[in-house]
Amino acid sequence: MKSVSKMRRGHTPQVSLNNPNCTESLVLSLQIKNYAIGRIKSFNILTKSETAQKARITARKSGDFTLEFSNSSDRDSFVNDFEYNKPFGQDGHYISACSLQPSTVVLKGIPSWVSEEDLDLYLKEILNPGFTFQRFYKNGRSIPVGKLSLNSRAEATSLVRMGIEVGFQKIRCEWFKNPATRCFRCQQFGHIANFCKEVERCLFCGGDHNMKMCPIKGKTEKKCINCGLSGHLACYGGCSSAKAATEQLKKQLSAGTDWQSRTLKNCMVKSGGR
Repeated sequence: MKSVSKMRRGHTPQVSLNNPNCTESLVLSLQIKNYAIGRIKSFNILTKSETAQKARITARKSGDFTLEFSNSSDRDSFVNDFEYNKPFGQDGHYISACSLQPSTVVLKGIPSWVSEEDLDLYLKEILNPGFTFQRFYKNGRSIPVGKLSLNSRAEATSLVRMGIEVGFQKIRCEWFKNPATRCFRCQQFGHIANFCKEVERCLFCGGDHNMKMCPIKGKTEKKCINCGLSGHLACYGGCSSAKAATEQLKKQLSAGTDWQSRTLKNCMVKSGGR
């Protein structure tokens, strides 16, 4: 197999993204089409490439890879390298430009002696441009919690794993969880099925069985088991219960609720009487 980091001397191919409409993006998606190689070997080939090493590489559950470059020069070098050397064989990969949704993490344990301005200035030194930081306040006083939104998913993942060192202290970083998230097990808001400790409830009738086993599924009029109204199910985004959970989140963020003492259960929107 040819080296993925060496090109023929004097050969300078032009950048040719498979998605020509997004050539300004610094984030690329790499799809491996040669399935015989396998995910582990594909990852090893990618990470050994000198041009790919200049990017933040994220392996996705779909089997694709996301590469985030800091500048267009490194991005173009990577595209030229892989388009010429073809490390995954002829037509073995597909490169396209893409955009990522902002990744949000919650900062916990911010030292009291660190102001919002000082921390924002420090974050500008260690993070890529484009992030937004918000310190939370309660009764006009800052609390040791903040919210950080980043354009780089890989950068956010690194913060969650490593935290942020400030002097001799470390600020913990956790993924931001939207309390409006609905559990597929009990149909309540504020948690997911993997961590649910409530009684299982059917989405269609509210009974204590899995919705796949519901005996009246599709036989009666739709009725939400959370708000009690007919015409929609609990999974409907326009449900008043879902909207209430979202509004509760907004109020907590604006009021600077202490995330260290609050539990997700306090954010649940339960159906009538529960």
